[in-house]
Amino acid sequence: MFFYTNNDKLPAGRELLNAGIKQNDVLLGYGGKPITTDMRGLNADLGVNYKVGQRLPLTLIRGGKRVDARVLLVSND
Repeated sequence: MFFYTNNDKLPAGRELLNAGIKQNDVLLGYGGKPITTDMRGLNADLGVNYKVGQRLPLTLIRGGKRVDARVLLVSND
């Protein structure tokens, strides 16, 4: 799953940028779990198991290297 974080107009996009996430980073996992679903499933899991205001640990690949980051969960509403 690739990140496209160049939309800093949305709160979630700004938080990804603030966490150091870069365009074309590849998301491998979050919250200590590997990605095993599509974006719809990921959003559903986040909505059920995490709350706005929490910091979510992410595991990424950037340029062939593993990168860990933490992103603040916000609402785009």
